[in-house]
Amino acid sequence: MKHFLGNNYRPLQIHVSGPAVARLKAETLFNCPVIWNAPQTEIWISTDALVQQANLLAAENSTVSMPRSLFEQYLDMPQPHDIPKVLFEMVNYARYYGPPTVDSVAALFNISRQQLQRRLQLHGFNFTSIFGYILSNQAIKYMLDDRSIEEITLLLGYANKQSFSKAFKRFRNCTPQQYLARIKP
Repeated sequence: MKHFLGNNYRPLQIHVSGPAVARLKAETLFNCPVIWNAPQTEIWISTDALVQQANLLAAENSTVSMPRSLFEQYLDMPQPHDIPKVLFEMVNYARYYGPPTVDSVAALFNISRQQLQRRLQLHGFNFTSIFGYILSNQAIKYMLDDRSIEEITLLLGYANKQSFSKAFKRFRNCTPQQYLARIKP
């Protein structure tokens, strides 16, 4: 995670499914509380970490064994008590039924438009920001599949390359071309 989110990143807490071994050493290593004998191993992160700009410039001797795209798939798996992730996945799921709108997502989950908007606002989101973040994630997946910027623009439903580039930059703090240069030297 430090590889992607910076050396100063620290999770909220870590749950380890095994017995306490070198408790102090583990807490020092992770720089957060470590809960032992948990039902499953978990890394608790703040939702802010999901929207931070990733540091994709890998060190030459990097020991990361998981590509960012796979890492993000694990981050995107919501638990029932994690309302922001559930809301994110509701919008993401709705993409498979066409371009999501507030009305279509609300209808898909049998709630009113106002209920959906209130739930999003309660957790500091709006529909446009979640949908934009989802599209930027999908754009990155397409980039990793070696699709061209022009093809990605069409696949994601943008009117032109400039509008795609502007939207991507809003969520990733760089243009698609700059992002591609970072991940594919």
